[in-house]
Amino acid sequence: MEIVDENKKFSETSTGEELNRDVKAVKDSLEEKIRELQQLLKEAREMKDAELVQEMEAKEREAQKELERAKNDKKSLELRLEAMEQNIVEMRKNLERESELLQKELAIQRQQLEYEAQQQEAKFNEERARREYLEMAKEKELAQMAESLRKEQEEIASKPERPNFEKRSGKKGERVD
Repeated sequence: MEIVDENKKFSETSTGEELNRDVKAVKDSLEEKIRELQQLLKEAREMKDAELVQEMEAKEREAQKELERAKNDKKSLELRLEAMEQNIVEMRKNLERESELLQKELAIQRQQLEYEAQQQEAKFNEERARREYLEMAKEKELAQMAESLRKEQEEIASKPERPNFEKRSGKKGERVD
């Protein structure tokens, strides 16, 4: 993934360099073969061997065609690799755009969650304040009731007590011993 990770062109990657070495070796081999055939052709012409000349010319043409095919294959491969590199660059750009969009979306969601959390906290604080107010109001009311009861008890305690000599059973006029 040298193309993606290190932002290299294919020809700069280890695979690209190896491929270039292989193509160069084939090219060099074909060029050497052509040179040898040209030398043999020259010798055949000097010997005036028409059949050998024709054979050498045919082999030279075939070697030239092979060399041309190798060059065309290399060019075709380079074009395909260039297209792949472009695709990789486009994919990288798309991924970067998608990443930016996702980061923006995440930031918006984070803000929404923070806002919702603040709203929940405000509701909680409001409810707590309401409860505290109600508790204080109840405590105040209880304190007032306690004070009122204390005053009633003081009033009752300060009044002279009437003796009650009779105990009643619940029926009129009956006395209970």
